[in-house]
Amino acid sequence: MRFLILFLTTLLLLTISLHSKSENSNEIKQLHDQQCSGCHINITDGDGLVIYTRSARMANSLQELESLVKHFADGSDAQWDQTQIQQVTDYLNQNYYGFVEKNE
Repeated sequence: MRFLILFLTTLLLLTISLHSKSENSNEIKQLHDQQCSGCHINITDGDGLVIYTRSARMANSLQELESLVKHFADGSDAQWDQTQIQQVTDYLNQNYYGFVEKNE
């Protein structure tokens, strides 16, 4: 009986955690889309996501990606704080770039 209670509690906590991460990911995607997609669509004549999948990428490392996110956020007057810059960088890295962070 204790095992069943422990199992169900663990399952419940895992479900809550995954739901929370999913909501957070959607919020970050919306933050990105609201601030970045319009310009990307104009640059690419329609498909703004091509910016991230083209072979001639501007970012070749996680550090460069974060620097570019900050640069374009500042240039577009996004008024993002460092947490938002990091969240959007992580979102882009997870969904398009796949850079491995090096611990130095």
